[in-house]
Amino acid sequence: MRWWTGRRTLVVPQSKPLTAPLLPVVLILGPYASKWFSQQDLGDNARYAGQVAWLLISEPQDLAKRLAHIRQHTPGVPVMAFFPLLPDGHETSELMVNSLINWQHHFSGEVDFPALPCTIALYARLSNERRNNSRSNTTWIGSLDISQRKPKDFSKVLEDLQRAMMPNMQCSADQIQRAAMGKNLLDWLHENGVIQALQRLFAHTPLQPQSMMLCDYGNGFTRHGAWANWLEEHYAILPALCSSLSFPPLPKMITPTSRVLPPPPLLAPLPKTRYWSIGLFLLLSAYMLGNTWLAGQQLRQFHQQILPMARVQELSVQKIERYISDLKQYQKRLSGCGPAHLLLRWGLSSCSILAKQTERHIAQLQEIATLTSAGPNAMFDSSSTKLQPGAQEMLQNMVALANAYPQHNLLIVGHSDNTGNEERNLFLSEQRARAVGDWLKQQRINPERLMIRAAGSAEPVATNDTPAGRQQNRRVEILVLPLEKTNKELTHQ
Repeated sequence: MRWWTGRRTLVVPQSKPLTAPLLPVVLILGPYASKWFSQQDLGDNARYAGQVAWLLISEPQDLAKRLAHIRQHTPGVPVMAFFPLLPDGHETSELMVNSLINWQHHFSGEVDFPALPCTIALYARLSNERRNNSRSNTTWIGSLDISQRKPKDFSKVLEDLQRAMMPNMQCSADQIQRAAMGKNLLDWLHENGVIQALQRLFAHTPLQPQSMMLCDYGNGFTRHGAWANWLEEHYAILPALCSSLSFPPLPKMITPTSRVLPPPPLLAPLPKTRYWSIGLFLLLSAYMLGNTWLAGQQLRQFHQQILPMARVQELSVQKIERYISDLKQYQKRLSGCGPAHLLLRWGLSSCSILAKQTERHIAQLQEIATLTSAGPNAMFDSSSTKLQPGAQEMLQNMVALANAYPQHNLLIVGHSDNTGNEERNLFLSEQRARAVGDWLKQQRINPERLMIRAAGSAEPVATNDTPAGRQQNRRVEILVLPLEKTNKELTHQ
């Protein structure tokens, strides 16, 4: 080929036509895709970034058309799904669960698409870290790898994310905060049925879980939702809001052609006159990291200790008294974590959080009204489940208690002495609780308000060495529980 110019002829050699590489395709779908990802420079619902083609899928028909087009024109291109989940996308967790269920029915009922490996992405503000070198002020935990196409069990996907979140002694304070809040986020998703809804979704659609990612979205959102409201209720903190509408960012994808950067070079040696300042900095850093790590450990241990106290269907009068006593002792130990604690000045101490949680638990347990039949008048004879005539006064008191709290449920706990084997004692305690429940039903107490628990001989209130002590242990207790807390843990109400 020759091009003529004013002075000379330029000869341009003929070259072979270039063949563009096939870009991996990621389909953005789910109940949050259309609302939150429709305005991210996705011209014609498509965006090409980082050697990846992102395609927004709003309707089942869009998915069918996209897949058919890909199969027809680029049959060898790798395709996977990206399923974003925004814990603050709805006002309540119930609305989140309903949106997942509705999306599952909508898509699985109207289009039959082939199996697709899928990555779930959780977006939430988890730390106060400011990342000036990041345009979206975002930190990702987990990875989106197009080369890893083997599906995993949903439980394995969760385990991988939890493992990736685990802090270590080299983590910064922001990383430890992110890990602690991320764990709370996963616990909250479990306890409110969101994880279970996701499991059902992946079990009944061709989407195959491959990985789960967590996005610490530092800019935050323009409004608070279910997750933020839960944080305010339980920790008295609210994530900061963004001053203007900003859309969740897309993660970088690991592709076979991704270049692995070499490790950064070691720092050049500084003059000896600055060694003392480096040593001081390292000592302070080690102290801060060690204390923030201990604070995170303290939070985790607190949640593990408090969980048994929160299971309302396992309570009894004796357990409530013991739990309140234990919590008050814990409050005294927290008093040692006072204003002199260095972490308080950095806003990293868990003392204030634990103190508020402890106070809340004590108040919740103290609000539970109780009534016990332990006393001089026995409700049952030994090895008997028949109500005695002398039990009438106590039974009337139970009816009065039930009528005094018409909007509450009643947990009836049966107990026995230690006469007989454990299996027999459990049977007797259950039948005694049921006998009281049947009597309350005859007094027009709504049966749906009644719950039964058998404690056997495990919780004596007196010695079993005397007839009087065994009589007190053959007792029935009534615990008044708010309706909304009957099937949930007190910790999360």
